[in-house]
Amino acid sequence: MAINRSPNLRLRAVREDQWKQSRAEFARELQAKADEMGERQISVDARLIARWEDGDTTRPRPIYRRVLVALTGLTEAELGIGPKRPEAPSQCPSPLLSVEPVDRRQFLAASTLPLATFGAGPSGRCVDPAIVDYFHEQLDGHYRADVMLGPHHLVPTVIVQYQLIVKLLNQASGEVRRPLLQVAAAYCGLVTWLYQDTGDLRQATAWANQTLELAHRAGDTQLVSHALTNKAMVAMDTGDGRATVELSSSALRDGRRLCPKVRVQAMQQAAHGHAMLGNRAEADAFLDGAAKLLGRVDDDYPWGNACRRTEDYVEIQRATCYSRLHVGVEATVLWEQVLSALPPTSRRDGGVFLARQASALADQRRLPESVDALVGAVRVAHETASARLHGEVEAAWRQLAPWHHEPEVRQAEQLVADLAGRPANG
Repeated sequence: MAINRSPNLRLRAVREDQWKQSRAEFARELQAKADEMGERQISVDARLIARWEDGDTTRPRPIYRRVLVALTGLTEAELGIGPKRPEAPSQCPSPLLSVEPVDRRQFLAASTLPLATFGAGPSGRCVDPAIVDYFHEQLDGHYRADVMLGPHHLVPTVIVQYQLIVKLLNQASGEVRRPLLQVAAAYCGLVTWLYQDTGDLRQATAWANQTLELAHRAGDTQLVSHALTNKAMVAMDTGDGRATVELSSSALRDGRRLCPKVRVQAMQQAAHGHAMLGNRAEADAFLDGAAKLLGRVDDDYPWGNACRRTEDYVEIQRATCYSRLHVGVEATVLWEQVLSALPPTSRRDGGVFLARQASALADQRRLPESVDALVGAVRVAHETASARLHGEVEAAWRQLAPWHHEPEVRQAEQLVADLAGRPANG
């Protein structure tokens, strides 16, 4: 069978043009950098460099990516070792006044909006306010579909609908403009999350910034807080605990004016930031506060409704925080509770939770159970396109690093390697 390889020309150019080294010389430099960083579990030679450059290994393991970035001073994208991105009609959010016209046939293929309601018209044409309700209904459906389909199927559809909203904004005037700005911001917030789930944090950051701008233009305090919480989520995925806490605090600044749902969103995100910084007391305080507010969530905003749809919402956040804090026993108890109540439709989330449970079990050296949970997470990861889940699997595997040589752990090595698209030995 022919194998489709995609050579990494960027990495090769860095080695040949910038470092002016052979593969063996570059491998020695990389090994020396790994030793300097205290990374004792990697071994680099010319054959490994060749696998990366020739495309035999589609993406180096995270530990190798960290050393490559540290050695060269370049980003993963500049080295050609970043995550694959989903194809989408627009790779970056277009400025509101220069967005390309929506392709009508493309939109109809992904939507059921009647043709007559969005036919092109002269600038300044009156836009029916009822169109906003349509987009709200579509947005709610997109959030539900995300649980079942994952991000890659939804990114193109949601972006095309966002472009249509922008087109209507360019035509609208008067009182309908503010609701259109609000719904545009809400769609931007969803795209932010979808790109986060693909692992493309550059795009997620761009869309989060666009969400915040639109929320301010709409003059909507609730959406501004929602947008700041989205930015805190992106900061969390980059590993920046301080930024996560600071952005969440900004989201809560107008606390008296915020509805309960928006406060719950920001409070649970603040808890994650504090957990990243090792502060359990603060994390628990924010989660306890969110739990008290959960029963009061009664708004009709079509965004941010995970806290309504998800059973054990706060306990899921608490279990995640405890996993970050390496409170293994308490995290494991919570994960058992969460997973036992999870509906079958939440397949992707279940995979994420299994991987986090595997990490918590590894903290307790419960190796067979940790491996069982990890294998379950890998099976789900093969069914989804969630970079978040893939990252959680890699994190759990790193947590098991002290026992990689144990027979009960080694059985999972090839499964994890296959998921990452690399040989089991690196």
